[in-house]
Amino acid sequence: MDMLSKGYPAPGFGLKSHAKRMHELGTRVVSIRGNLYEYVKANEALTHGDVITAVAKGAWDSGILADGAIAVADNATKIHVDTITTAKADSFYSGSFLSQATTTAKGREYKIRSHQDFLASGEADVYLYDVIDEVFADNVALLIFNPHIVEQIDGVAEVVKGVAAHDITSGEYGWVQVGGHIPRIKAGHSTSAAIVINEPLVPIGSGNAAAVMGFAASTPNEAEILTMGATPLWSLQAVAANTTGFVSGFMRM
Repeated sequence: MDMLSKGYPAPGFGLKSHAKRMHELGTRVVSIRGNLYEYVKANEALTHGDVITAVAKGAWDSGILADGAIAVADNATKIHVDTITTAKADSFYSGSFLSQATTTAKGREYKIRSHQDFLASGEADVYLYDVIDEVFADNVALLIFNPHIVEQIDGVAEVVKGVAAHDITSGEYGWVQVGGHIPRIKAGHSTSAAIVINEPLVPIGSGNAAAVMGFAASTPNEAEILTMGATPLWSLQAVAANTTGFVSGFMRM
C-alpha cells in the first residue's frame, strides 16, 4: 500500500507506478494537507504534472453485441456477448461499466463483477453487480468503459479531470490529484496565452498534450465562458506568454 493512502502529506512519499492494482479504481483520499487524490489506471504514459482527462467511451471495446434478448422481468445480472473485437484475460474489465450504445436506452450503466476470457471474434459471459432494469435487444451494441482510466488531455473541448501526482507507466496504476493545491502543473508552449494569477488554466489543445495555458480572452464570448467554466484549475502564479514549463495552481474540490 502506498504512503498517500495512509494519510501522508503529499506526493513523493512512496508514490509510484505499479503494475498490480492496489485499490479499487476511483478510490479517493484526502491528505493531511487537505488535498484530494484519486486512484486511476493510465491509458498512456503519464509524467508528474501532466493534466489528464478520462478516456472517452468510444475509445473502448465497442464491438461487442448482446447475444440474446433480456427483459426487465428477467432480473438478469449476466449478459452473454459475442463479436468480441479485442482479446482480454478473464475479469480484465472487472470494476468497469457496461452500457447499451444506443440513444433508446435509459442511460443506465452496469458495473462489471467478472467475465470469462474475451477472445477475438469469440463470445463470453459477463457478470454484473447490478440487476438489469431495461430491455436489451438481441445483437444490441454494447460499450465497456471506466471513468477512472485516464490519458493526457489534448483537446480544448476536453474536461480536466486532474493532474498526475507522479509518473505512471502506460497500463499501470497510480494517483492523480483532483483537488486542492497542486505545486506542479504542466503549462504553456511556444504560442500559449499568458498565465495570470487567480485566473483559469484551460487546455491548449491538439499538439500540446497534457498542458494548459492562461485564459486568453479579455472580453470572453459565450463559448469562451463555457470553456473557462469547464476547467477546475486556477493558477497561483503569473507566467509570460509563449513560455513552457510548470506552474503552481489550485483545483476546485
